[in-house]
Amino acid sequence: IYRRYRSKAELAAAAIEGALADVNPAPPSSGSLRDILIAVLSNVAVLLDKTPFGGAVAALVGVHDEPDLIACLKRVEARRRSLLRGVLSAARDRNEYPPRRNIDLDIDALLGALYFRALFRRQKPGAAFVRALVDQWLAAQ
Repeated sequence: IYRRYRSKAELAAAAIEGALADVNPAPPSSGSLRDILIAVLSNVAVLLDKTPFGGAVAALVGVHDEPDLIACLKRVEARRRSLLRGVLSAARDRNEYPPRRNIDLDIDALLGALYFRALFRRQKPGAAFVRALVDQWLAAQ
């Protein structure tokens, strides 16, 4: 393990990134912004609810005293956010996403709702929740 990863932090970050990449290697190449967001966020919801990933992330939520782990997780988070950034940027190019909107804030709102529901409220972020989240977010544009 340590031939490939220099530390436990790198190993944990690689496992999390691998799980996220497996469920959303790339956004769907066609469809409306609504359809694409539902597909991408539904995959994250399944990962949080039906795999060990949700428990692993829950265990890491309170980690504040391991700088190596925090730095690795920030790199993973930045790479995975780029997927949604690409979705929203492409939607902006198609005039489905207003230029006045803040992409990073919208990513926080969409992902934050899923993670908050799963990790803090301990409720399943199922398909109906994802559809309602996306529909309400789109209505607020």
